[in-house]
Amino acid sequence: MAKLTVGNGLTEYIAELQKVADVDAYLGKAVYEGASVVNKAVESALQALPVDDSYGNKSQKRNGLRTIEKEGLIKSYGIAKMQKDNGYWNVKLGFDGYNKLGKANAMIARSVISGTSFMQKNDFMSKAVRGSKAAAEEAMKAKIDQEISNIIQ
Repeated sequence: MAKLTVGNGLTEYIAELQKVADVDAYLGKAVYEGASVVNKAVESALQALPVDDSYGNKSQKRNGLRTIEKEGLIKSYGIAKMQKDNGYWNVKLGFDGYNKLGKANAMIARSVISGTSFMQKNDFMSKAVRGSKAAAEEAMKAKIDQEISNIIQ
């Protein structure tokens, strides 16, 4: 049977890497870092949503939300607590509560994203998420590298 003897430097390196064995804390920080990048993109997309206070009909759809609906979406938007589901870390971005008209903000967001019989479709969430995906992945990678370098040094 072959035997491998590890030098002292490699043993120390392995001991340092074993400190990283509890990766959940580091992955959680990285996931929030990526969610922060996507969050900024969605917030700017929310600010850019068009406002149309006219009453739409089937022949002429509104181009955007009413002012009060947009304000409700902006105020209710946020990041939920992190969850670990089947080995995956999840952070959800979304809308909570009701606007001043008593309408659910999540319902208003879905109607903007999908469009209605009286309002044009504007899938601002998917556009923002797709546009920020590379930057979010890069931020997550940088955060993990930073955390590992802090441990090893």
